[in-house]
Amino acid sequence: MSLVYRPTSCVHHLFEQQAVQTPHAIAAVCHEQHLTYQALNAQANQLAHHLQTLGVTADTLVGLYVERSLEMLIGMLGILKAGGAYVPLDPHYPAERLAFMLADAAPAIVLTQQSVRTRLPTTNTHCICLNSDKTMFGNLPDENFAGNVNADNLAYVIYTSGSTGKPKGVLVEHRGLCNVVAAQRQTFALQPQDRVLQFASLNFDAATFEIWLALGTGASLYLGSRATLTPGEPLWRFLSEQQISMVTLTPSTLAALPAVALPHLHTIAVAGEACPANLVQQWGQGRRFFNLYGPTEASIWCTTMQCCQTQRQTPPIGQAIANTHVYLLDAELQAVSDQQTGEIYIGGIGVARGYLNRPDLTAERFLPNPFGEGRLYRTGDLARTLADGNLEFLGRADQQVKIRGFRIELGEIEAVLGQYPSIREAVVVVLPSPRGDPQLVAYVTLQTNGVQDIATVLHAFLQNRLPDYMIPNRFVLLDTMPLTPNGKIDRQALPDPALMNQAGTYHPPQTPLEQLLATIWEDVLGTKPIGRLDHFFANGGHSLLASQVIARLQQQLNAEISISTVFEFPILADLASALARQTLSNSSTRLPPLVAQERPAILPLSYAQQRLWFLDQLEKHSSTYHIAYLFRSM
Repeated sequence: MSLVYRPTSCVHHLFEQQAVQTPHAIAAVCHEQHLTYQALNAQANQLAHHLQTLGVTADTLVGLYVERSLEMLIGMLGILKAGGAYVPLDPHYPAERLAFMLADAAPAIVLTQQSVRTRLPTTNTHCICLNSDKTMFGNLPDENFAGNVNADNLAYVIYTSGSTGKPKGVLVEHRGLCNVVAAQRQTFALQPQDRVLQFASLNFDAATFEIWLALGTGASLYLGSRATLTPGEPLWRFLSEQQISMVTLTPSTLAALPAVALPHLHTIAVAGEACPANLVQQWGQGRRFFNLYGPTEASIWCTTMQCCQTQRQTPPIGQAIANTHVYLLDAELQAVSDQQTGEIYIGGIGVARGYLNRPDLTAERFLPNPFGEGRLYRTGDLARTLADGNLEFLGRADQQVKIRGFRIELGEIEAVLGQYPSIREAVVVVLPSPRGDPQLVAYVTLQTNGVQDIATVLHAFLQNRLPDYMIPNRFVLLDTMPLTPNGKIDRQALPDPALMNQAGTYHPPQTPLEQLLATIWEDVLGTKPIGRLDHFFANGGHSLLASQVIARLQQQLNAEISISTVFEFPILADLASALARQTLSNSSTRLPPLVAQERPAILPLSYAQQRLWFLDQLEKHSSTYHIAYLFRSM
């Protein structure tokens, strides 16, 4: 599309304008707390004044290490108003990954909360607790002030998976984010009475999309805890109870919701992975349903497609949003013909500045635009133009993949696996699970023998170094890797993991509860047999499947069970013990029925049983005669 306008203001200026228009409207709700636009603006201004006294100015990086909360919004807006750019740091990320991000970004300050500060990796960076340290800035002026920042300055730095084994920080400027807000207003036309779900972690630009979808249009943003936003029944309950009207989810998350009416939900947007046609048919009835596409390097979002309920095939990713150009080019950067496959290159004001501290990678991915002004971002995604002008997504040209909406470089996982002392070679690929959905499978060869239960060992090793969504679902131990004639690993010749013998000895379930768990796991994971020492995540489990396990258990046991229980006790026997302890402390919980044991003959009464019978009879026969009779009969 041709350029509609060129932003000259910053994204927080758009919020300030909204605070003037609707000062008393609810801006954000989290649990039992809420903030109006006026109150959120005032508290962010106070924080911004304090940050400026500490030296925060244009392009200063400030870390944001907080849980999903109202303080997260105050911190984000305060950083922007002071002129800085925020660096999201998810407290639930592995410490090693967070330590790298802190060292790479070297933020001048880190905003945090008292509840998570102790989990922050050791750093010399000055920390401010947004709750306990509020007295430091709570009495500062709360009015807007003119800053020294403009549309070409940084708004945030978000880290994405990197093929070299380390994540890379994407530098996103205000102009791109302002363009997103303008396109959101035009596309979704939300009203002040709308309620927008804030679902994604702040470490992903999907969260930025959700936040500004609400704050940029005068709607209300609804935040929940990790437990209440768990895909499946907990998320459905949150949407229903809070009367959410607009959501942006991955197709996998949407598919995990129970097929029960949500009358207030009038707009659904999906992004991050291919959307099955049946999902549009199921959730598009009586609603607006959008399929979105865009990488972090193009300021979140660059194409959109409004889908109709009669969609019979995977919906296209649509056409470019305002101020954005999408080109399909060949290896020589020449435009391909319609219906021909080409690589997606993105131009326009949403193209990011580049990668933090990575000039080599920036030069490789951000190219001079041969068709006009500015630069093009080379996505690595493949597509073709359909007869109606919409783009059809066709996959990747490299090793980057999307799993349940998460962007993953397979090379990063392979590099971290290579750090394990016993591993000689490691290859990670994407293959269909027994249920048909894509999963990460790691093939490894070892330098030494004798490593027991390699899947569980490697899962634990990666858990301290990679986010959960980057940990392979299956680990396959090979004697040697298959090679091509020129000596490279032949990924196409890797064996089917379903045909490989699972390492370790099978240990059958020992109790009714373990048997119940094994049956549920076998059904949800699509693999059998499952033994009492098997690890849920090392056998293909992930968060969406864990939510299915919890839903089945709650139905079978008639108990409220947190999904965190599966993450805390991923081994079946441990999970069974934890559930048994929980049921003992909750009289309303129903365990699986006890199995009657056959006896070879009538067993004699024990002494205790005889004594109980005697006392019962003594109570019934109170006269001396009866008592004497009872003594003679014993």
